[in-house]
Amino acid sequence: MSEMMEILDREYRKYVAERVSKKKADDTAFSRFQHYSEACGVASNLHKNYDVGVALATDGLWLGYIARAFDFPVIDVKLGRKGNGATWQPIDDIAEEDLNDKRVIVFDNDALTGRTLRRAGREIQLYNPEVMDLLLVYEKTPITSRMYMNGNVPKGLPSPIEIYQRIWQENDSDNFVQDWQAVADGVQIDYLKYGMYSESFTLRPEDWITMLNTRTNVPSSFGKIKTLEKDFQPDYEAVKRFEAKVRGQVNE
Repeated sequence: MSEMMEILDREYRKYVAERVSKKKADDTAFSRFQHYSEACGVASNLHKNYDVGVALATDGLWLGYIARAFDFPVIDVKLGRKGNGATWQPIDDIAEEDLNDKRVIVFDNDALTGRTLRRAGREIQLYNPEVMDLLLVYEKTPITSRMYMNGNVPKGLPSPIEIYQRIWQENDSDNFVQDWQAVADGVQIDYLKYGMYSESFTLRPEDWITMLNTRTNVPSSFGKIKTLEKDFQPDYEAVKRFEAKVRGQVNE
């Protein structure tokens, strides 16, 4: 890891610890996120189209952290999953004038199920913004077996049966998924091999099942939806400006 990335990891963890908690800071790192150059390019031009950003903690803080370095105003809010909904806990105070009739851009990592974005959209709309758009880091999100280990299919996600049947159909396989179930060491898939013989295999909690395009899970309350992964190009000049700003803050 380069010296600059070590600095960014350290400073970003400090930022997350101050904004959310040390535990969350210990579980993340600046370098964990991809499309760093694209993020700097977007952040350096946000002021042209928006008045304020709303970063959804924890993973949305990464985009907010970069945007703040380019002197773009950002409000941090902690979102937590609760049942089929989500909690809304502003980290920064929000006054009506902060969002009312303003062009708002919301920052998040992805839109896996859309649950936290639905809550965020409802809360922000209470302030009657002129615009409420969304910037995500990722277009596609890995679906792992851990998401199904309680035996239920999370709202907004396909079931393991749907996933594997689609994969096998796309590969002209004669296998046919019969059932799935959560087991002690992961998720078990029961299927007919060649459409004839009963077989099964087990996915460990960390195993990827597929990559899901989660843009479709974004609530209709948002206007434009952009992702760093698909919609932007690297901007190395913006990276230099961002890193110079961080170095300057460290040396102060």
